Amino acid sequence: MYCGELIFKSKNKTKTTWKIIKKEIENNCQNSIKSSKINNTVSNNPQEIANTFNNYFSTVADTYWKYHKG
Repeated sequence: MYCGELIFKSKNKTKTTWKIIKKEIENNCQNSIKSSKINNTVSNNPQEIANTFNNYFSTVADTYWKYHKG
């Protein structure tokens, strides 16, 4: 419960939380995407892959709610 204690004792809980998250990501993110199928074509371009992921994740919530109103 080390991280919880750090956050609890912190004056700026949001900043401390993000510092912990960043540290964990850096420690655990050793793999990277080398290629991805985009529009039925395999791409090895890191910028194109990043843009495709960004576009998907920045619109997924709106797309979901568009078809799941209720």
